[in-house]
Amino acid sequence: PDENSLESLFQSKGSKGAAATILKDGNVYMSGGYSMDTNSIVQTASVFNMKNISRKDVTNLPKKLYDHIAAFLDDRTETGKVIVGLGTTEDETLNSSLWIFDPESDSYTPLNLDNQPMTKAKSITVDGEVYIVGGCTGTGASNAVYKISAKTGSIVTESFATLHSARCNHALADVSTVDGSGNKTVKILVIGGVS
Repeated sequence: PDENSLESLFQSKGSKGAAATILKDGNVYMSGGYSMDTNSIVQTASVFNMKNISRKDVTNLPKKLYDHIAAFLDDRTETGKVIVGLGTTEDETLNSSLWIFDPESDSYTPLNLDNQPMTKAKSITVDGEVYIVGGCTGTGASNAVYKISAKTGSIVTESFATLHSARCNHALADVSTVDGSGNKTVKILVIGGVS
């Protein structure tokens, strides 16, 4: 570690299963995870300022979570929002709850999505909209793809697609295409994982 390293800002044995996303201003929101310092699931959330390499703690998650999702949602406000949730809870049960974190008010509000409890789902932001893909359920893997978008002052959730093969603990990449007329087709590459 050196003066330009985040590791030099706080001593830690590390963690696993935290969720993070880049905010509209270039800062990074990170929450939850399993702490190797305390050997427990944590509820904390922080915003990292990447310009001056600093950390600011924000309001805790509504639940202790790890292997959850966090993704930036552009709702056309100055800061945008973060969609956060799903994952595994403190008592090792799967979580079905999602929340909207508002960096401006430093608060969470519930988000209703017709989904089952799951962990190790993946999320990605494409053109300011959030896609949640797959995940581990209590009986296997999910093949669901959900879309969350901001429309005229409200947040809209919808079932977007069905994967050909259910996936859990996978990775995502935005491989969207634009045709000669400038029309974009959203394409998300699902990489690896188990079914």
